[in-house]
Amino acid sequence: MEQPPLIRTATTICVIHDGQPHNLDSTHPNWDMANEAIINSDWEQLVKCLDIKGAVREYTKGRYEITDGGAFYEGERIPGLLEERLIGMMREGSDFNFLLNFHKRLQANPSFRAVNELFEFLDRENIPIGPDGCFYAYKGVKDDLTDVWSGKFNNAPGTINEMPRNQVDDNRKQHCSHGFHVGSMEYATSWGPTVVIVKVDPADAVSVPEDCNCQKLRVCKYEVVSVYDKPLPSTTYDHRPAEVPNGYDLYVCVLDEEDEDDIDDDDYYSASVPSWKSQPRDAKGRFLPKK
Repeated sequence: MEQPPLIRTATTICVIHDGQPHNLDSTHPNWDMANEAIINSDWEQLVKCLDIKGAVREYTKGRYEITDGGAFYEGERIPGLLEERLIGMMREGSDFNFLLNFHKRLQANPSFRAVNELFEFLDRENIPIGPDGCFYAYKGVKDDLTDVWSGKFNNAPGTINEMPRNQVDDNRKQHCSHGFHVGSMEYATSWGPTVVIVKVDPADAVSVPEDCNCQKLRVCKYEVVSVYDKPLPSTTYDHRPAEVPNGYDLYVCVLDEEDEDDIDDDDYYSASVPSWKSQPRDAKGRFLPKK
């Protein structure tokens, strides 16, 4: 690709592409990338910096498209809040690929309600989504890591528990019924003396609760990631995917009220699988924060 006509100053870049002017200033999320592209004479990369919507089409081979009319997957409108988050993150220059991966996995879910309402539940309960599109939730279990209800399912880290989907109650008005339950920290600590962190494919979500006060949902399959030690990272406040690098280590973020609008890399720390048996608990058996 030949160099397009451009004017570059210390605070602005103006590029003429396809006969149209595109302006970037120093506050633009792609400012640094655009400058680097100009320095390296990488004109294709420069054009991509100008056209985020086009980059989405190219990255997804045309399956996803962002237009002035909304966000679409193979011509179908993406459900409400997920569309809002996707467009908002695109405009602010945040990494939104984890949301695309979430939505792609969600398409394998046969439930109309789950497809349209799962993301709103995750957002409301501040349940994070990882870079591969799977989400991470909490589950209360016994001290020996078996499930509270039957004692038959092992929940040691690395274990995958699964049951036929048609054996999971899909009645969203029925809060307690057949199936694996996962959800918020408040739900998990009220159900079992020990809490584990589980990974769930959106395709395996069965019953998304109708009641906004219900902090759990039923799934037909999940993987146990670790025994709880610290809170999971937030994708509601900082709009970043939950990072799960190697093995079962987690990068987690501790959020105080005053931190919610000012989060940076210093808020993150690495936490490996904890020595949970020695962790102190309160009178109800819930974990107490470590000093």
